[in-house]
This record gives sequence, structure tokens and C-alpha cells, in this order.
Amino acid sequence: MNAISAVLLIKIFITVVFLSGPFLLLPQARLAARLGLSGNTALILRLYGVAMLALAVAYASGVWQAAQGVFPWGIVLVGILSNGGAAVALAVCASRPVKRVAVPVFAVISLAFVACALLPNAALAPWLA
Repeated sequence: MNAISAVLLIKIFITVVFLSGPFLLLPQARLAARLGLSGNTALILRLYGVAMLALAVAYASGVWQAAQGVFPWGIVLVGILSNGGAAVALAVCASRPVKRVAVPVFAVISLAFVACALLPNAALAPWLA
């Protein structure tokens, strides 16, 4: 295991359990109520769940690349933009404080990706030799 694989695996877990899974499996009315949405939101909520699942698959490809000793630059850049963008968007646009709870989570993950990008050799170094 190395640092980049750990960051990616944590992000995959968070994405599947807290984003993709609920957006694909929870009843639309429950999701809409939790998010403070009104109107017919079923399609957009399900599409978001599919997009998050696709992102988790992309992160998994980064784990595979790291296991091969190749730094997954594309996936790391996606992680920085996706998580950093989510943190900024939630910080700026979230109208209810409960929605802002995720801001530090996304920010820390984005910063972890930045740290890996700044030190790619260290990020690929095995933790247990």
C-alpha cells in the first residue's frame, strides 16, 4: 500500500457509500427532502448517482496504476478538481448548514491529492517494505 492508493481507496469508499449508493438507491422523495429540493428531481438525482459511480471506477483505475508503479496523473488531477470544486461549491452555495458538513471532507481529500501530486515519488513509495 502507498499514499496515493490510500487516498484513492478512501475516496472510492466515500463516493460509493455516501454519494453514489444513496443517489441510486434511496427513494427520490427522501433524497429531495434531505437536499431541500422540490419538483420532479428523480432523473437528475439518479444521473448524479451514476456519475459518482463512474468517478469511483475511474479512481479504481488509479489504484491499479499505482499498483503497477505508475503515478496516476489524470486521476489525481480529476480528484483535485472534483473534490476541490465540490468543497468550494458547497462552501459558497449551500444554503443550509447541514450541507456544509461535507466541505472539510472534500477539502481534505483535495489537499491529499495535491500533496500526492507535489510528491509523486513519495506517494508511490510503499508504506511497508
